[in-house]
Amino acid sequence: MAEEMGFQDICVEGDALTVIRKLNFAEEDRSCISNLIQEIKGRTPQI
Repeated sequence: MAEEMGFQDICVEGDALTVIRKLNFAEEDRSCISNLIQEIKGRTPQI
């Protein structure tokens, strides 16, 4: 949605520890939200 609105940079904040852990975990996620996790990881600049 943010991309469709023309945003180039976004910041996602939250207190959902499970989601945060999945985003920080290097291995492939196999949960029901794996598509969302993959999309977020694909759009995150690598440090």
